[in-house]
Amino acid sequence: LQPPDASHPNINFTTLKWPTIPDAEPPDHLAPWFWIKYMISATLACIRSARKENVSALMAFTFGGSIPLILASAMTGKPLVIFVRSDEADELIIKGTPWRWRKMFSIIEKGAVKRAVGIVAVSKTLSQALENRYGKACSRKFSVLYNDLPTIKTEGDVPTCINALRNENRFILTTSSSLTPRKNIGVLIRAMSELKASNAHLIVIGDGPDRASLQALAQELGVEANITFALWQDNAAALAAHADLFLLPSFAEGMSNALLEALSADLPCLVSDIPEHRELFQDDIARFDPASPTELA
Repeated sequence: LQPPDASHPNINFTTLKWPTIPDAEPPDHLAPWFWIKYMISATLACIRSARKENVSALMAFTFGGSIPLILASAMTGKPLVIFVRSDEADELIIKGTPWRWRKMFSIIEKGAVKRAVGIVAVSKTLSQALENRYGKACSRKFSVLYNDLPTIKTEGDVPTCINALRNENRFILTTSSSLTPRKNIGVLIRAMSELKASNAHLIVIGDGPDRASLQALAQELGVEANITFALWQDNAAALAAHADLFLLPSFAEGMSNALLEALSADLPCLVSDIPEHRELFQDDIARFDPASPTELA
């Protein structure tokens, strides 16, 4: 991986390098040796950087990614702040993660909460859930910083696939997300099967481990002609902005960037009825049961 292009004098990137094992099973990034080496390398790099730059604080992104910084904070005495964008414990349950891994994560999360001087969540719902989990004694550590509402430019050429659907007088639905169990894209495909007689067409922007099974589901239900799997797009936000309706059926969220982009583009939205979405959409008509394709249709 190449570090991002950044010209600010106070931004430095450290790339951790180690050899890979050809044809490893499971893939290298899932193998135990990978994580052992990563934790050691990342922790040492954080300690070196903290001391060399004399940083005022260490900042981690997610509880799962905070392990090296928990150790670095303990070794250097630097305060630790953790930014959290979703309830990772709930995500592990949704993914069907074995209990022993969930237990291990619970230990990591508890250690992170204990070590951190501040935990910044992307929504009030998420902050409250964490406060409820760890009690009043830790409530002073939690605060909320919403994701920025981006400016989406829709001027210029309309994407080719949108033009083609417009020429067919289609009503264009879109969603943008990773294709994982938590994102629940299957409910959209099942809802499309109940709209066979309509002129609706769904564009799924994104990719992930569920893509093959979702494509198979579309074929099984006979709606593959009404669904486009667009994979990842450089102009995903602009592509979605040209649709007629944005859908987000997630079982769990923090504060979806794709949803904020749709709102910024003044695109009508329907979202799953989960606490995080109720924080943004008070009107019941904008929310649906994520387990009910019939209600959505």
